[in-house]
Amino acid sequence: MKRPILALLLLFAASAHAATVAERVAKMLGDSSDLLARGKYLEALTLDDKAIAAMMEYYVSGDATTQLFSIAVVHKALALAGLGREDDALWYWCAAASLYPAIARSDMSAYGAAGKFLAEHRPGLREVRVPKGAQIVPPAVASQVDPKYPNQSLNAWVQGPVVIEMIVGRDGRAHTPRIVGEIGAPMVAFATLEAVRQWRFTPATADGQPIDAPYRFTMNYKVIH
Repeated sequence: MKRPILALLLLFAASAHAATVAERVAKMLGDSSDLLARGKYLEALTLDDKAIAAMMEYYVSGDATTQLFSIAVVHKALALAGLGREDDALWYWCAAASLYPAIARSDMSAYGAAGKFLAEHRPGLREVRVPKGAQIVPPAVASQVDPKYPNQSLNAWVQGPVVIEMIVGRDGRAHTPRIVGEIGAPMVAFATLEAVRQWRFTPATADGQPIDAPYRFTMNYKVIH
């Protein structure tokens, strides 16, 4: 069976160990692509999570790494869409496009209804309309989870800011994230998104009524030697 375009993986191995990890990740994503095309979403999701975890553990940065990692995240979005978890699917779809914008133009037709769903919801910070003249109270963080800093990024002393824009919904959750500016360390950026997905907010209000509202923040990382 000819695998769809998302499974055409570009890999670069800097060592024998990295090559082994790359081969394992490539196989998992190739198998995941086949499972997604056949509608085996739960099995695909299991492989996608394993591939993401392996890359978070052993990879740091680079164009090929970012492209491959974004493929894994898109596969996860497809699996979640197929399972009917549409909000989660859109979160990871937006995350993948933030890491590697070109992936948003991928042909999703081989993935059936799940692919159609993502194709119909192209990533981007959706427009939020605020009632004119209303008294606005912006959203505020109610509870937060610290990012789990990737081991290999820590070993490489990766540091710097990660800037994220998103919509805080009236449900108090973050939606449609977008990483702003250059992404020097995709694994660190993704770890930040994974944490923010679990944050809860006091939603913005307009004249006392909850509304969706844009929210932007910066997470600064500094490795203390």
